[in-house]
This record gives sequence, C-alpha cells and structure tokens, in this order.
Amino acid sequence: MGFSTVSAYVIGGVTMLVLLGISVWIANLIRFKIGDNRTDVVKRRVWFWVLAILVPLVTFAITYFVTYSNLKVPTQKDQYFNAMCISAAVFFFAYILLGVVLSLAFKKSKIGDWFKF
Repeated sequence: MGFSTVSAYVIGGVTMLVLLGISVWIANLIRFKIGDNRTDVVKRRVWFWVLAILVPLVTFAITYFVTYSNLKVPTQKDQYFNAMCISAAVFFFAYILLGVVLSLAFKKSKIGDWFKF
C-alpha cells in the first residue's frame, strides 16, 4: 500500500461540509425576533464563527488520530503533517468563502444574517 497525503484533504473537505451543514441547520433553528432587539442575528453569526473555528481544529484532530499517529517513517510523517496543516487552513477559508456565497444567495433568509453586505 502506497503512502498518500490525499486523506488529509478528503478529511478536511468532509469536515468543512459537515460543519457548514450544521451551521445552516443551527441558523434555521434560531427563531426570528421582531422589534429592535434582534439578538437572533447575533446568535446566528456567533454560531457561524464558532463552527468556522472548529473546522481547522476538528480537521487537524481527525487527521492526527486517524492517520498521522500510525505513520512510522519520519519523511512520511513530515509530508503528512504539512498536508494536515495545509488542509486545515484551506478548508477554514473555504468554509468562510462558502458562508459568504450562501449568505449572498439567501439574503432574505436566516442564512443571510451571517454576513450583511
């Protein structure tokens, strides 16, 4: 079986999509508030950013415990560690970019509260 760093990117992508889905689900669970006290908007934004911070942390943790800890060859560990770091960073920014796109696409919905342009 050959060594590959692809699993770090696959795990990062799946983690990002799952957490983005959870963020959409949470945004839709929070009820609209009427009036001047719109704390619902703040709650949706906070949950979006909390899950954004979790994307690199969860990606790094899963890749570390699933693959990195089982590698024995030092050069493979180094290559995989670099892939883990790149994956965590890339999918953190992809989460934010997809959040902006979804917020723009659904301006009139609860997801539109993530970013106001």
